Amino acid sequence: MANHSSDHHDHDHSDHDHHSPEAFRDRFWLSVALTLPILYLSAELQDGLGSEAASFPDNKCIASVLDTELFVYGG
Repeated sequence: MANHSSDHHDHDHSDHDHHSPEAFRDRFWLSVALTLPILYLSAELQDGLGSEAASFPDNKCIASVLDTELFVYGG
């Protein structure tokens, strides 16, 4: 088994200085904002709560697009 702890210390961390708490905070809040309509449109959540979301054309397509955006952006 290789000893990776010594390898990590040789790594240059200068490429991490572009990470800021503000960037992570902004990404978090945008991810939350994308999550809320996804949950609202979720059939499983609606069934579990015994409610029904407003129905409009292509709402499943919109949920899929938002799911993809959240995955790509939020990780």
